[in-house]
Formats: sequence, structure tokens, C-alpha cells
Amino acid sequence: MTMKKFAVSVVGKNFLIGNEASIPEKHGFWTTVFIEAADSNAAGKLALQTVESDRNLQASVANPEFDPPVLSVDEVAELDSFEGCRLPGTGFLFYPEEESRE
Repeated sequence: MTMKKFAVSVVGKNFLIGNEASIPEKHGFWTTVFIEAADSNAAGKLALQTVESDRNLQASVANPEFDPPVLSVDEVAELDSFEGCRLPGTGFLFYPEEESRE
């Protein structure tokens, strides 16, 4: 089976992140993961597994079990090659999530 190359945009939401000097706050993030897979569905699943298994991300998340973080695939694009791509991915672009004011 021929493997294809994909760029997968992954969105993270509801990530409770802090450091030793601050109170943890909810953040979201964007990242792009470069994956070889048989098709776009497999690429999306592999990208989610790649992000979930990131040790630095795991170490920084402080969510309780009843309020877990959420990952989703935003976009999957097939590529001709990985030339010029930063493998395995672009890193994480975090942003603070606003609390609902209802």
C-alpha cells in the first residue's frame, strides 16, 4: 500500500495550563502535524494520536478528569512531499480561552 503525505491542522480546546508562578488558566491551541498515511481519515487519526502523546503537552496540562481537554482535526491537506516542512510538526500556538459570561 502506498503511503501519502498529509499536513493535518489540529485544534486543542479546554487545556488547563499553568506554570509554577501562575494559576492555571484555560487555553486553546493550533498545531500542524505532518503525517504519512494511506488516506486522509487515517492521517487525521494519527495526527490526533501524535498530539495526545506529546510529552511536553501532557506534562503541562492540569485538567481534572471531569473537565478534560478536547482535540479535533480542523483540516487535512495532501502534500506532494515534506520538503520545507518542519517534521514532525510546527509546534503549538497557544491562546487564552475566554470564560463564558452567561
